[in-house]
Amino acid sequence: MPLDDSSLAPELFDLPAFSGDRKPGWCLAAPEGALRVRPHIPTGPLQAGPDRLLAAMARCVRAQPRSRILAADTTLYRIDAIQRTRICRFTDDISLWAMPVPMPDGRIAAAPVILSRSRIGRWDMGTNRRRVECWLAAMLGFCGG
Repeated sequence: MPLDDSSLAPELFDLPAFSGDRKPGWCLAAPEGALRVRPHIPTGPLQAGPDRLLAAMARCVRAQPRSRILAADTTLYRIDAIQRTRICRFTDDISLWAMPVPMPDGRIAAAPVILSRSRIGRWDMGTNRRRVECWLAAMLGFCGG
């Protein structure tokens, strides 16, 4: 099954170049030192490889209400998605990356990277952090942790 749910936004957000927003309406889960900005929620490599984690990420997005995948690249292990907030229906952007991590035993593991950010407004009342925490838990369930 293809990851891309639509023909919208064919160009992925440049997650590796993200250096933070001035406004506080975003949350990042990533390995320490992996990106230009310090994560709110540190993550580490999982037993799953990048392909398996990417599939779990796609499954997670599809399982969430008011969410859809806008763009995906299976060679970069990346997905861009949106989710509308429950009450006000604001659109939030979510970038996901199954970041390949070489392990000492020679295999390639993957670490989840999730950036959730509000398109409008100054404060998100914790929505992005709750989303990232929820999606991380769901992904771990889908890929077997």
